[in-house]
Amino acid sequence: MDFAGLDTKTLKRDAENLYPMRLKDPNGDPTDATIFIIGANSEEYVAAVERYNKSAQQSSDTIELFAACIKGWENIQLAGEELEFTPENTIMFLTQFEWVSRWLLEGLSDYKNFTKPKDKK
Repeated sequence: MDFAGLDTKTLKRDAENLYPMRLKDPNGDPTDATIFIIGANSEEYVAAVERYNKSAQQSSDTIELFAACIKGWENIQLAGEELEFTPENTIMFLTQFEWVSRWLLEGLSDYKNFTKPKDKK
């Protein structure tokens, strides 16, 4: 197997690519909502993990850890109104809908979501 392109440096660079993750509801059924995330190896997410690990109040900081990987969204509505993407709304959304973190963890941990497919020869 050729490991070129699978090194840590390449995976960190690829983790900066936005991945459009289709949200699932609490039962695992797909929705029309999309959250754009960066990967677990991205510099920003790694820095958030380091802050989280140093924090004494980790339970409340878990939301901020997940919020650090969200860079936008589409079709997120509350009471029929489109929810504007802001850092404050991201924290509120993740706090009110804790089950979203389950899908975020799954999406941001999967390397293939952030790497480009290789050309088949």
